[in-house]
Amino acid sequence: MTSTGFDTSVTESDRVATGHVKLNGRWQAVPFSNPGVFSAMGGLFSTVEDLARWMRWLADAFPARDGADLGPLHRASRREMQQIHRVIPLARCTKDKDAVTSGYGYGLVVENDPVYGPVISHSGGYPGFGSHMRWHPDTGLGIVTLTNGRYVTGSAQATAALRALLADVTDPSGQEPWPETVQVRAAVEELLREWDTNVIEQWFADNVEMDLDLDHRQAQIQSAVNAVGPLTDPTPPDELIRSDSPAHAVWNVRGDRGVLRCEIRLNPQDPPKVQTLNVTIDDSP
Repeated sequence: MTSTGFDTSVTESDRVATGHVKLNGRWQAVPFSNPGVFSAMGGLFSTVEDLARWMRWLADAFPARDGADLGPLHRASRREMQQIHRVIPLARCTKDKDAVTSGYGYGLVVENDPVYGPVISHSGGYPGFGSHMRWHPDTGLGIVTLTNGRYVTGSAQATAALRALLADVTDPSGQEPWPETVQVRAAVEELLREWDTNVIEQWFADNVEMDLDLDHRQAQIQSAVNAVGPLTDPTPPDELIRSDSPAHAVWNVRGDRGVLRCEIRLNPQDPPKVQTLNVTIDDSP
């Protein structure tokens, strides 16, 4: 990190930005502080490029693997930094079923994005300045923001930008689904349009009917279909909301009046069978 330092004598001093604070509706310049009490919370001068190098080094701890392990901190310790050690509770009043759960690792915030999985982040605030960095360990994609407004981190913009990048990733889970998972997805969509006991016999594990008898299950699914239907064209095979494993998939099926949220999870039989099936009306805005 060749352009990072504790004072304005950093290598690229000609690029040092002036910090600002908004007072009485106007932005006013903030004098630089000297190294001292604020240094314990950061107070470094840096660039997006240098912070991106730091971020890539942290993200490179994943996946766990053998081979060369360049210091100064081992990959295992860097992974430990990026795991939740203290949970940050969700607001009790939240009604968002896709709310991001999060916790604190060792100096880093770990968020569990409902679509893309773990995202690591941290913000910085300082008189006249703010910063934010966040990255997605599964893909190595990340965002760094630096601002010259007092405690303005740019975290909302960084979050939106990273999600926009991740939206280009075909498989949000980063895992290849089992061929049976792909087949069952298609079979479930056919069940939504026409109930077929042959599909049930071929793909459903014994516990499915034990969890809810097939007559009631069919009635519940048909009620949901009637509420959003008629259904439009089948969902493309690669259009996933979430996949926690090769045996799991969550996706949407669209109708003229709404959207169905479908979820399947297969068991480890050979061949795999449907262990859970949930079809609900997606009432998110």
